[in-house]
Amino acid sequence: MKQRIMVIGCPGSGKSTLSNKLHNNLGIPLYHLDEIKWQNSNKTIDSETFEEILKNIIQLDEWIIDGNYNSTLELRMKKADIVIWLNYSRAICIFRVFKRFLQSFYRKSEGGNPKRVSWSFIKFVWNFKDNHDKRLLDLKDKYSNQNEWIILKSKYDTKLFCDKLQES
Repeated sequence: MKQRIMVIGCPGSGKSTLSNKLHNNLGIPLYHLDEIKWQNSNKTIDSETFEEILKNIIQLDEWIIDGNYNSTLELRMKKADIVIWLNYSRAICIFRVFKRFLQSFYRKSEGGNPKRVSWSFIKFVWNFKDNHDKRLLDLKDKYSNQNEWIILKSKYDTKLFCDKLQES
């Protein structure tokens, strides 16, 4: 049975953490969009190349794709079987962004999006719900016949989801 899973949500919501758990439990190939988009901590690939790589990935029978990248949401959604939306509170996401930033001083970088904290990034995280939730809900309505949506709003919801996953 093929499984194509999208994990989306605000920065700091835990997309990569959950995606890694899904990958380890299900054995499905995992693709982090930040690792594809960012060549190193200072340079990204162009949008056309990024989209081409993504088009090749979504043609595969199985995948977990972690990340937002608004310009490619619908492209991925058209092929996804399951969309997991980590819809956590602003406060939790801001806290986790700062925590990740502080931890970056003690961990080796794995590449991908640089874990910098800037005022513009904090504003992006703070305004994420206002700027993205309506579009995500519209896409949910548009593709609800095509994909299963799982909306997790707290650490507790995510823990219950992961516990169920391990039972199956």
